[in-house]
Amino acid sequence: MFRNDSGSRKIGVFIDGNFFIQVNSFYAFHHKCRNRINVRGLFDFIERTISEKENTPLERTKIVESHFFRMRVSANEAQNRGNLLYYDRVLEDVLSWQAITTHFLPMKFGTNKNEVKPIDVAIALEAYEQATLKELDVVVLIASDVTFTPLVRKLNTLGARVMLLTWAFEYTDRDGMNFSQGLWPELLKECSYPMLMHELIDAGLEENDPKIKSLFVRTNATSKFDDAKFDDAELNGDQLESEVFLLKNNYGFIRHQPANLFFHQSDLVETSFDDIQIGDPVQFSIGLNSNGDEVAKNVRIVI
Repeated sequence: MFRNDSGSRKIGVFIDGNFFIQVNSFYAFHHKCRNRINVRGLFDFIERTISEKENTPLERTKIVESHFFRMRVSANEAQNRGNLLYYDRVLEDVLSWQAITTHFLPMKFGTNKNEVKPIDVAIALEAYEQATLKELDVVVLIASDVTFTPLVRKLNTLGARVMLLTWAFEYTDRDGMNFSQGLWPELLKECSYPMLMHELIDAGLEENDPKIKSLFVRTNATSKFDDAKFDDAELNGDQLESEVFLLKNNYGFIRHQPANLFFHQSDLVETSFDDIQIGDPVQFSIGLNSNGDEVAKNVRIVI
């Protein structure tokens, strides 16, 4: 069993990238904050929180290992989906700037929902190996899947504490489909430090807590490798016309082929969201979100 009475803490962070991207998209497009998670801010939050919980000096509580795992489509498919290759490279730039080791698995694996996902296996093996070899004091999982429960139990036997950063949320995607992300009590109860981030973030934003605000990208960020690089990009200046076919709370969808386009109230020009009705003709341009998906931008009602 690991024993560390030196007053320092070695931390390893292991990120389920597909889950993290879903969380990021939720805050960017569906949460009232309309902002993205800042990776550097998230790591600072982890070190500060562990320092407080383990009662160790912040300067001696450090992330020494960090790994990001993601399922990724083939190059040909990415090319067929517009600028997805570009956004994958932007993501890799952000991760490499934070010295995060990346692991990519081809999308063709793990498509059967009834099977254990290979990416979960890869995360578990890497986390256990690094905890053993580096004698990590705290292993941080940014994930949500109940299949990580056996890993947490094994890490507990090593004497490593496990911090789980997880979220519960729901939203309607760009095709009008409802998406829900829940919690797994079995996983939460095995962790030394279960962190329900959606509750912490909502409470912190309500109280204007600087520690929570630092979790998000600075709106005036100018650094070459800043996470703000994930801001929406305009594909071109072409103006298209179609009609609104669905409206929800502060967002809607415009008819478009091959897939209907999501728009948020902040994308409206010279009109308010309350003035738009289903069936209204609109003019718009097409941009990309952080996942490389097309969305409607500069939306205005055609008079």
